[in-house]
Amino acid sequence: MNKRAFRSQVKSDIHGIIKAFIVIEWEGLVMDALDVMGKKEEIFPYFQPIVSADKQQIIGYEVLGRMKTEEGIKSLGFFFRDQSIPEEYILEIDSHIRDCAIDIFLERGTSQCLFFNASARHLLFDHGETLTHSLEEYSNKGIAYDQIVIEVSDYDIGDDELQKLQHILTYYKSLGVQVAVSHAGNSMSNIEKIAILNPNIIKVGLVNLKDKGMPPEYREVLYALSMLGRKIGSTLLFEGIEGIGQLKYAWENGGRYYQGYYLGKPAEDFLDVNQYRELLTKEFQHFITHERKRLLSLYELSQNFNRHLQQQIQAK
Repeated sequence: MNKRAFRSQVKSDIHGIIKAFIVIEWEGLVMDALDVMGKKEEIFPYFQPIVSADKQQIIGYEVLGRMKTEEGIKSLGFFFRDQSIPEEYILEIDSHIRDCAIDIFLERGTSQCLFFNASARHLLFDHGETLTHSLEEYSNKGIAYDQIVIEVSDYDIGDDELQKLQHILTYYKSLGVQVAVSHAGNSMSNIEKIAILNPNIIKVGLVNLKDKGMPPEYREVLYALSMLGRKIGSTLLFEGIEGIGQLKYAWENGGRYYQGYYLGKPAEDFLDVNQYRELLTKEFQHFITHERKRLLSLYELSQNFNRHLQQQIQAK
């Protein structure tokens, strides 16, 4: 091998090593993707409750990845969002977390739903085949398809890819699987794409409203999402509810499902289905009382204005 060829080979080998050693900064803890892949036994699911406004009961849980480290339990959210990590790694860890969640789900014997996150990018990578295979396995274990909700994010993609994604989700829905699409921020740009994907559930984030007033543009987006939901038959799920103000906003704006730290942080096990019934019944009653007083005040103000107007007319 001549000197030039040797240098080229060394350069290629180093490049390969660097590609394999993908480093991520993870909540202040620096790890590499291979560390995560090599410690699957330390990776497990957490469950965050999702509550029905109608029944005031927990109807399901969002499944979230966690990992045991020397610094404690860490979220795997950053791992899944890092676009430098190979898709094969992402899909393998994602499948592992789903499988663990299903095992716990079967042990508890619950009739609730599990919400699994799925990036459009990851679904398109293998045309949804990894997830399709998992769904078939879960069905064979006795999980009804309608107990599974696939929550799609990162769908701000080109028209061709969006069409492919729509075909994948349509197939899942034909099985009976429910599809949720998350919408975050104040932008109207993705609403048309949500309409194309035609989900069963539209998930709306409220975390940005914490300690802030309602931006006019957000109000417009929410109205558009509400109208879209009615048109295509989707229900609204409000997430990021961290206080009573956000809960009230979700209640006032037709949310059917609620999720957030105010109603329960992610944890390693399930809760009693009626865990939040007393809290929600109490808060809803307060909302109704406040709304009744507000409407009565407006009615009295209108009556007083009409009387004053009549007196002015008669005085002339």
